[in-house]
This record gives sequence, C-alpha cells and structure tokens, in this order.
Amino acid sequence: MMKLKYNTIDQLKKGSYQWKVRARVIRLWRGVSMSGELFKGFNILLLDEKNVRIQAFIPGSVSEEIEQKIEVGKCYTFSNFTIKEYKAEDKYRCVRMDKQLIFSKHTDVRELDEHELIIEKNGFDFFDLNDLGSLAHQNVYLTDAMGVIHTPQTLRKFLNVKGQEQVQKKFELTDGRTTVRVTLWDAFAENFEEALSKVTELPPIVILASVKVSEWKGKIDLCNVGATAFYLNYNHHSVTVMRKMLSKPIFSQHNFTGETREINKLYTVADIKNLGRDYIQTEVICQVQVTKVEETQKWYHFVCTSCYKQIENVDGKYQCVNCDRNVPNPNKKFEIRITGLDTTDNIPILLCDREVRTIIGKTVNEVEKEEQVKGIFPGILKSIINRKYTIKLIVMEENMDNPTQVYVATNIFSGFDWDTDTTMEVCSISNSTQSKSQESGSTYHLDKLSQMNFETPKNNKSKHK
Repeated sequence: MMKLKYNTIDQLKKGSYQWKVRARVIRLWRGVSMSGELFKGFNILLLDEKNVRIQAFIPGSVSEEIEQKIEVGKCYTFSNFTIKEYKAEDKYRCVRMDKQLIFSKHTDVRELDEHELIIEKNGFDFFDLNDLGSLAHQNVYLTDAMGVIHTPQTLRKFLNVKGQEQVQKKFELTDGRTTVRVTLWDAFAENFEEALSKVTELPPIVILASVKVSEWKGKIDLCNVGATAFYLNYNHHSVTVMRKMLSKPIFSQHNFTGETREINKLYTVADIKNLGRDYIQTEVICQVQVTKVEETQKWYHFVCTSCYKQIENVDGKYQCVNCDRNVPNPNKKFEIRITGLDTTDNIPILLCDREVRTIIGKTVNEVEKEEQVKGIFPGILKSIINRKYTIKLIVMEENMDNPTQVYVATNIFSGFDWDTDTTMEVCSISNSTQSKSQESGSTYHLDKLSQMNFETPKNNKSKHK
C-alpha cells in the first residue's frame, strides 16, 4: 500500500489547495467585538512534528462543524485549506510567520492516533525578559515569556470611565536577572487568579504565551490579548530549568513568600520613603495636606491627538516622533508638582492630567480661557494649597535611588473621608473589546515627564532599605 504523503508546515505556500498536514492543536481562541461579544469564527494554533507553528482561522460559516471535530491537545490531519498571506495591517500575530491557514467547508479534519507520529505537547518561542524592550514599540507580533511570579497583587474589580465593570490582576515576572510587570484583564485575569489559588508548588512559575509587550516610562509591561494563554508550573523543560535556578545567587534578591500585598493599605509618608526595592512599580496610598504648588511656566504639556504621546514644539511646529507627523492642534494635558505633608514627613508629588482634572473639575483649555492672562500661573491650581487629599502613588526605581525624587500620582480623592474597604482604582480602560483581539495596557500611561525641577533640598534622613 502506498504511503500517504504529508506536508510539513514550513512547506506550505500560497497558490495551492491540495495540502495535507499533521499537527497538534495547542490553542483555540475567539476574537471579541467592540460590544464585548465573542465572534462565531475562531482561531487555532497548530504545531507539527518539526516543531513549526502556524495559526489557522475558521470562519463562522463552518465554525460549529469544525469545532465539534477538534479538541485542544489532540493531533489531527488537516487537508484542503487555503493559504493566506498576512497583510501589513494584520496585528497581534502569535507566530513569526508570513501566512496563516483558512479553513472552509471543504476542509477535512481527521483525528490521529498519538502513536502514529511524534509531536511535542506544546511549543513556545521565548524571548529573554531582558530583550522584551525590542518588542515594546510594535504591534505586529506577540511573544512568549516565562518567569517566576513575584509580588502578586489581589484581584481588583472596578468601573472604568465608561461605567463598564473591569477586572485586573497585577504581578511581576522575573528570571532572576530581569523583572517586568504583568497586567492581566477581565475574564482572563479571573481565570488566572483561580488557577493561581490552586498552585501548591511555590514560588509559581508561569509561561505567558502570546502576550502584548508595551513600555511605560522605560518599564516593560506584558498584558493579555485574545490569543494569550497561561501555563502555571507547566510540565516543560524550560520550567524545570527555571525551578533549578531558584537556588542560584541571582534569585537571592527576591522574596518569594507568596504574600499578597494589601492594595488598600494606608501608608505614612515616612513609610513610603523607607520602602524596600521589592516595592518598585507598586502603588501605595497616603493621605496628605498640600503645603505647596510649584509655580512654573510649564504647568501643562502637549500630546499627539493620534497616539496620545507627549510631543514637543520644534521650530514652531508640534511634531510627533511616534506618528512621524506634524500635529497642528495638539491636546493639552495638566502636569504640576505639589508638596504633600502628613504627621511624619513631606513628599514631592507629580499630578498629571487626570488627577488635576479630578480635583479642579476643569481642562487645560477651560483654565486658560478663564484665567486669560498668559504667563501667569493659574490661581485655580494654587487654590488646592492647604486642602487634604487621599492619593495613590506609584513607587518608581528613581524613588529608591534618590529620596528627593518626585513620586507620581496615579489617582486622587478629595479629603481623608475614604473607606479602606473600597478599592481606590485607576480609571483607565483596557482595550479588551477590540474586534480582532483584546489588547490591554497598563493602568496608567505616562510616557515622558516635562523638563521640571523635581529635586527637593536634601535632608539627613536615612536612605531606603
């Protein structure tokens, strides 16, 4: 009997329909519409015997029939499908492949016996955490990352500015040498939290497959999209190697106690200034009275109307380097520095646009229109002196290296009458309802601080622990 000829994924080319591949289904996911509804069509990720991966799309017209035939983790023969090359605008690709498979009513799917061939249970394309910065400013490719879970925060539920309920899970991922932030959103975050609660081997090691890489103020952040999957303490050689490395000196600086910090705990200013380095990128809450507002000519900055990144005036024109264009009418965003005082110490704080608008109830344009006198620091901004606020701050690495460095506020609440049982949430929105994927981002975006003098006179207080 003649042996059937099969193609491997790397042999597939556009222009033919007569393909037959043997592969394992290692992932399945659906896109989400702008209204939050799952699409009928879905995607699968395939892995063949040469450890080559490719994405396949199953249209809604045949999704029900094909979905009944496949199960994630099992091997199949797939035949009679088309090859479609990616377009330049196709974003969030799981694999570095220039094409994908498109199934139709003619596509044949037949389950294979596991003993008929040898295909790995899963496949990943890991990037070293230290190299993720190269992926932070593109949206074509997703990536796979792995590391030890460090400083996990409790699951947070809140209403975004559109009144929609969202869920967020934050933690750090480290390989001992490099640490990056992770922000998971909504149902994915809830599923992760439930799975994490059942982990018995500590510290947990996680593989995050097909995550979006972004950057905020020089720090890398990973977040989930529609194709993202997680694997906790997975049976994979890379996890085994990482587990063995935990005893090495490079991990000695990390405290893997598994404790979850209280996100609503109130800190004194003295407490905040003496936090250890394990609090870097952690948000803390304090209550202070404003004793000073720094009066500068630059109390706002300009941002691009397309990408919302900060831009500068070059030769009389506002230019966005990120979008590579001139911005004729850029948006104006508040940016002021205050000094806050409690019973223990004072602290320099940077209030950005959302925080300032929260406490004065006006935009930059409205303030300019009312004040009318250019070059004069607005009186409405000085009016917050002597007022009391509950403020959420993010602890940056710069705050560890220099005790006088400004702390950036990520949320603010008027007065001290604040219920610690209620989560003080940041009101930004993850883009979890994209039509093709569920891109999300950090809870707060600050690309660049203006050229302000953020230094305060040095004192004789002890340095950070």
